[in-house]
Amino acid sequence: MENKFKTHGSPYDKPPTRLKCVAVVSRPVATKFIFGESVGAIWSTVHKCALTDGRHVVVLTLPDGKESKIVENQTYVFRNLVIREARAFYNDNTTSFKSYEMAVGVDIVERAKSLLTPPSQNLSLENAGTAGLHTYVTLEGQVVAIAEIRKVELRGSPIPLRETKLSHGGVDVGVTLWREAALQDITEGQWLRFSHLKLNSNQSFGQKYNTTTYTTVTQINAAPVAFKALIVGAELWEDYGTLVLDTGRLLKVPAAAWRGTEGQFLKRLPLQATLQVEGDWVTSPNVLFEDEDSNMEGENLEGEDLKGEEGEEGEDVDLKGEEGEDLDLKGEEGEDLDLEGEEGEDSEGLDGVETLLA
Repeated sequence: MENKFKTHGSPYDKPPTRLKCVAVVSRPVATKFIFGESVGAIWSTVHKCALTDGRHVVVLTLPDGKESKIVENQTYVFRNLVIREARAFYNDNTTSFKSYEMAVGVDIVERAKSLLTPPSQNLSLENAGTAGLHTYVTLEGQVVAIAEIRKVELRGSPIPLRETKLSHGGVDVGVTLWREAALQDITEGQWLRFSHLKLNSNQSFGQKYNTTTYTTVTQINAAPVAFKALIVGAELWEDYGTLVLDTGRLLKVPAAAWRGTEGQFLKRLPLQATLQVEGDWVTSPNVLFEDEDSNMEGENLEGEDLKGEEGEEGEDVDLKGEEGEDLDLKGEEGEDLDLEGEEGEDSEGLDGVETLLA
């Protein structure tokens, strides 16, 4: 690419280059990765600014200690600034001084910002495969799998790598975390947004994305969704229960919210219910076990002795006649009293509640 900025050969006869800083960005980078019982890094920060003469834009990487010398929206004159194609570099002879204001068009500012942080297309996991190999994309979903960090060699240097899987709407997409991104504190069940991913060119093991230099990881909150579900299968694990819907989607129920045994739940299938779901987790598990709770309540009622109202001293009144004989529970006409509720339901429990079937 032709150098658009006018410079001369000798460092002693170069006129100063007048440029305006229109955008800045700072990113943490690992200068070295440390592998042991855990994986760590020695960290530094890279500071970059986009400079323009009003027509062309170059990106200047600021050396340590110089980041405060160049600030956004300030115009400078630089002496001995090295410019190669779209990049600018400091050397030992480079100096900068503030200068008078330079007017810059909005289009130049936008171009400068895109050089520092390229645009990233927002895609749903369902449409993730529509992106090209060289397109930056942003994906979000729930972490359903996260592997341990492993060490790989890249260009002779050891770097960390970690595999994770995002899920949303029944679609799973793999994301490979490289370098600094592999050291992010990520746990299963989190809802995350990954920016500036690129599609892996090797699709032998399915669709997968790689993090890049520009990738940021942001935790997000998923809004709960209510929908009618037909449950056709289930399996109870140590930490959670899995529900299988007729659509093939899998949902999870926290083990602490599960009622009864796996076998008892399977006997009630197929089961239709309106569920509140965040990601792949059911947040309204009570609707799944209403019948189970009712049956448990009925069993408790059956196991209790029929008692009369308490006397003045709080003791149970013994249903005995004056001579100690049992009272005959007869109505006025001598008929047996029917111990049923107002609607004729058995008072011993709520066993009559039917399971809602599809």
